[in-house]
Amino acid sequence: MTDNNAVFDAIAAGKQATDGQNASATSKQNGTGGGEIPYKIRTGQDKEGLICEALLTGNLEAAIELCMQAGKTSEALILAMNSGSDLLAKVQYRYLRDNENYLSNLISALVLCDWTGVVTQCTIDSWKEALVAAITHCKHQLPLLCERLGERLQGEAVSNADLARNAILCYICAGSTERLVEAWQLSKGGQPSSDPATGEDELDKNNNSNRDLQELVEVSMLLQKALEKQGRSAPAVGKLADLLSQYARLLAAQGSLPSALTYLGNSTDPEMEELRERLYYALGHKTYTPAAPTRPQYASQQQQQQQQPPFNPMFPTIGQAAKMKAYGQSLPPAPVPTLNPVSTMPQ
Repeated sequence: MTDNNAVFDAIAAGKQATDGQNASATSKQNGTGGGEIPYKIRTGQDKEGLICEALLTGNLEAAIELCMQAGKTSEALILAMNSGSDLLAKVQYRYLRDNENYLSNLISALVLCDWTGVVTQCTIDSWKEALVAAITHCKHQLPLLCERLGERLQGEAVSNADLARNAILCYICAGSTERLVEAWQLSKGGQPSSDPATGEDELDKNNNSNRDLQELVEVSMLLQKALEKQGRSAPAVGKLADLLSQYARLLAAQGSLPSALTYLGNSTDPEMEELRERLYYALGHKTYTPAAPTRPQYASQQQQQQQQPPFNPMFPTIGQAAKMKAYGQSLPPAPVPTLNPVSTMPQ
């Protein structure tokens, strides 16, 4: 059976050993240990000597400049961290400027909060990484950067149709519905079309075209609804307006007039407005009321005739007399006043 006193003695010995180790570590940190190696502070005209002099005299800006010239970037950054934000920004800029590689470019974009260079200068096969960086770090510039990345992919899609589909994803992230329609049509344009020699091939071609149109409209409308939830909705213009007008006509031709009207929305595009008015009348929301013909010239003449005084041949007005003279009519003789005979005979 183990002796209880021996157990307690072992516990006490272990505690003393631990306390000794802690005391040794504390003495090393305070510089009071016996194992410290003495060193000489170098001063002089060499690089390290000048850096030491600048540190001893408190001239941190000069010390940082000397460290950068000597290639001691780590030391310069440590000193700049204790010298204010302006000096730290200068050191960071010089370091990133002097180290031109993809890693320093990413660090520079992260420090400066500007990922435009990464999106515009990365290779096309790095578009996924650039898109991830934009989504992660650029909340306010996300639509602009994603659209620029999509434009780069769309520009290279002439030789590679897959890039057009990648551009579609970038435009969805950017919320650019109109550019989405352009990229979608470009991605479908590279597909081989059916030979219209037979009616069956022509029917298959039309069915495929209608299915592609419906799929594109569904994606575009979903993106529009998502933008409305974010408060970024915009009226349909350009290629998006042409797309919705085409789809609305297709629905109207199939007899789905109410459904066709829903895809026109409140856009101010002239073509969509005209189609919307036609659907309103076809559905009975508006009725056509022909306007009464107006003849303003005839009405004005009639009004003038009503305002003229009646014609009196004995006493014509100046205007009536001028008209009669113009038509060659002679004016009626002026009436001669008659005097009542007065008797002159004396009474």
